[in-house]
Amino acid sequence: MKKIEIQQRVLQNGKPLDLDKFTWDEKTNTFSSKENNLVLDFNGVTNCTFNTGSDCIFKTCSNCIFKTGDSCTFKIRGNCTFNTGDNSICLFNKVRFFMDKKITYKTLTHSNEKGYILKRDNEDYFHYENETNEIVYVDGIVSKILSKKGNVLKVVNEGEVQESYIVSNGALYAHGNSIKEAKASLIYKISDRNTSEYKHFTLNTLVTFEEAVIMYRKITGSCESQTKVFAEANKFKSKKTIQEIIKITECQYNNNLLVQFFNK
Repeated sequence: MKKIEIQQRVLQNGKPLDLDKFTWDEKTNTFSSKENNLVLDFNGVTNCTFNTGSDCIFKTCSNCIFKTGDSCTFKIRGNCTFNTGDNSICLFNKVRFFMDKKITYKTLTHSNEKGYILKRDNEDYFHYENETNEIVYVDGIVSKILSKKGNVLKVVNEGEVQESYIVSNGALYAHGNSIKEAKASLIYKISDRNTSEYKHFTLNTLVTFEEAVIMYRKITGSCESQTKVFAEANKFKSKKTIQEIIKITECQYNNNLLVQFFNK
């Protein structure tokens, strides 16, 4: 691309950056500017290098290198290297990491909402400087793994010093200050809205508390927090019929969808 084309991809205060305020090396795809507060949109362009000031926002594809000042934000895809100032934020397909000064990060081509062990280069763990702990990303929280046992991870969450736990059922993950708490939280997770398993249920079908929670979320689309607050206040030990679940959840979010589902 020519410099004049690059100018249309770099804004400052809502306007294309003046040509004399940046350089563009066509051979190396290197953008350089000492300016702050830039918005750079290089979507569709790979193998670029960026040298900028602070408070910049980047949108790029893969194989890019960033050398910036403080407080920059990146929304990128795959195999990029960062050497930033303090308080920089990186968004990898909706995944957010707060990056520390002088730490180089490799991105992933995708993230996984079920939890993803981050990798750098050909290694099977993700480093902080002078550390070899694995890092896991679950529910928007970056955690350092201290130990693993079966489906339980003992971790320390980013920005915390207290140890906590993450448990999995093979498809979903949940946090807790104790293993018991994490397992309880897992009940409120759902991986999809597939309701086909309930097609043969009748109003007299008996379900456990755990089954009722998952069923309600799938059929009604109730969010995790909404369901958890109500369910914990109405927890039951013995099985209940669908008809009883409908009665218990009267006036709750989308209860009418539950009624409609079992009265077709």
